[in-house]
Amino acid sequence: MIDGQVDYSAYSRAQLFDALRHIDRARFPVNLANLERALAVRPEDPPPPPPKEAPPEIDQWNWGAFLMPALWAIRNRAWIALWCAVPVVGQVFMFYVGARGSRWAWQSGNWKSLDHFKRVQKRWAIAGIIVYIVTLAASGWIVKAMVDVNQSTARAAAFELVGKNEEAVHALGAPVKLSGLAHGSVVKVQGQESEAHIVFGVEGARRKGTVTTNGKKAGGKWVFDKISVAVERREEPIELVPAKPK
Repeated sequence: MIDGQVDYSAYSRAQLFDALRHIDRARFPVNLANLERALAVRPEDPPPPPPKEAPPEIDQWNWGAFLMPALWAIRNRAWIALWCAVPVVGQVFMFYVGARGSRWAWQSGNWKSLDHFKRVQKRWAIAGIIVYIVTLAASGWIVKAMVDVNQSTARAAAFELVGKNEEAVHALGAPVKLSGLAHGSVVKVQGQESEAHIVFGVEGARRKGTVTTNGKKAGGKWVFDKISVAVERREEPIELVPAKPK
């Protein structure tokens, strides 16, 4: 509302600002008549560009969007695909991203041609498959290492010694049993365990504890240079086999 008389709500702020700037540059007085003249000669705002229509041939599964949704979304400016980063929901949404990703990328990207678009998306697919294979191989190696540690005869031998130690059993409370998954490393030579560095949990009737072991296999038996049991609410660990001085 100008001077309480004329309603200029039909004009945008940009239009009014440009009109007032025109008056200021021309050094005209800022009044109702000059504002109306400036608005009358101001060109209309150009219409927004129409959305880029996706050609039918791009409606196909996008492996890059499916296998690497977060990176693909950022590079292709398809921000909706970032929903894949949300736990649980993202694992389901990634299938929708794989199905609709090509259309989103086409609408948001500055592509020279359809062939250019297809080449770029093919590179994303190849990169996604490589990352998937590497991740799968690494996951398999990690799982195998965990199985080797948890099924190791070194863990069994160390646990047996813990169960025979009166101080450890008294601190934990009989009976003592294994607790949780072990972690660490087991070195094998020709398929046979030869060295182990393992940390595993134990649990007694009163308290829980953590056992740290270092050992080598000699003559078919495990020889430990360290078996230490850290018991809850106990300051000093119980050293079944004290570590050798460095």
